[in-house]
Amino acid sequence: MSVYYQTERNIKIHAQLISQINSGRISHAHLFEGEPGSEKLMSAIELSKYINCSEKNNIKACNQCLSCLKYNNLTHPDLHLIFPVINNNNTKKPISDDFISLFRQEYLKNPYLDLKVWLDTLNENNKSKKQGYIYKQESDILHKKLSLKNFEAEYKTIVIWLPESMQIMTSNKLLKILEEPPNKTIFILVSDTPELLLPTIKSRLQTTRFRSNTESEKKK
Repeated sequence: MSVYYQTERNIKIHAQLISQINSGRISHAHLFEGEPGSEKLMSAIELSKYINCSEKNNIKACNQCLSCLKYNNLTHPDLHLIFPVINNNNTKKPISDDFISLFRQEYLKNPYLDLKVWLDTLNENNKSKKQGYIYKQESDILHKKLSLKNFEAEYKTIVIWLPESMQIMTSNKLLKILEEPPNKTIFILVSDTPELLLPTIKSRLQTTRFRSNTESEKKK
């Protein structure tokens, strides 16, 4: 997958994050925030890929090693994706893993994926048009994943897309994890509306704001 950043500011942001990794100063927990349509989700995946690339240089991942190829397809076993899902007749206690194939398909089609497009995809055959949530059972599954040894990579990377959709119990359990983070694990929360996150969660995250083309035009 080729990477295309829309704004010069976002290119600089990504370079700064890469520099932190290379200097050994990378935070274990990040918040990437910005309007829908900005590169924040793409950058979360790209940063995760760079962290575990076996042939990276000081600027970018190689995109050729086995790790990079798996990250490019969102199939690396140490990349864990969490995102809003719906509770339907086929899935009574839904988690992200139940919809991971569909999420991969939509992200690879459009890495600027936004919530409306994602929910429209989930609700294609659902007349009730349910809203998406990150349900409480997701935190239990995450806890189990974190208790396992890494499969291949040096770091586990946990990308939580739209964490503002977490149920309160999920948020509280995530807070406990962030208070005592597992070794060799990087969390990246990717948010459209970070003001909806618990202040106690936000206080434990290194915040980076990504701009969309629209925001950049307003600055001119």
